[in-house]
Amino acid sequence: KRSDIISFVHFFNEDSKISDEIENSISRIVMGENVNCQCIRVNARLAPLFTVKLGIDPEQPTVVAIRNGIVIDRVSDFSSGVREEVEHWLEANDFMNHSGLMFSNLSTD
Repeated sequence: KRSDIISFVHFFNEDSKISDEIENSISRIVMGENVNCQCIRVNARLAPLFTVKLGIDPEQPTVVAIRNGIVIDRVSDFSSGVREEVEHWLEANDFMNHSGLMFSNLSTD
């Protein structure tokens, strides 16, 4: 049976100053809503198979939304207004109608 759980996968870059802000913004927003989601963080530099397959620049923090194994949408090219950009992206894609979990680490070793 397929699930309506949305997975937010944050492909982070440890040298990026906005990666923590991206995670904090998504976590704050989804934790405040009654949505069913899973948040995962992946070091983009250590996951070339995923970044190539998804067309992600490992030097640019990117969040990918996945439901039932299918990429729904992605967001990258963040500016200084990360919280507002993340909030707009979540609302524009109606993700808020889907329980929030904090980001968990996915081992890429």
